Amino acid sequence: CNRKEILASAAPVSGATDVTCLNDGWQPRIPIFYENGTKDMASTIDSAHTMVDSIVKQLDLTGGMEIAGDGHYSRKHWEGSGGMLFDYIEHDYGGQPVLDGHCIPGGVDTPTMGKNNFSLNATTCTTGDITINWGELALQWYVDHPRMH
Repeated sequence: CNRKEILASAAPVSGATDVTCLNDGWQPRIPIFYENGTKDMASTIDSAHTMVDSIVKQLDLTGGMEIAGDGHYSRKHWEGSGGMLFDYIEHDYGGQPVLDGHCIPGGVDTPTMGKNNFSLNATTCTTGDITINWGELALQWYVDHPRMH
């Protein structure tokens, strides 16, 4: 929130947190693309919903229509003043050894990449009908939303 002047856009992953800093005075507005798993044991889906609802309310965003999905993930889109865009993906994938849905869809969890936290890479979704790749979607988000200020 307090360094938005150096960002073009943001794509945080599974980090439901306090967003009270996003308010009427939050300028310049930067597009945000957020992802959270419904089975996430760290950033719970209830916390993610509270955060999404707070962002939408505090920034007076409109929309919320699903723009993509397949029964295992849903992507919704909102818009607001100052060029504010907000997209949210929610998925039912899992596989993170301890925190289940606290994972990133679309990666490859392989022994040759080394260990991180609990086993293997420990951040890649490995279970479920995974049809999205967060890395590709986030990179496209950055390409589509370059620094405008």
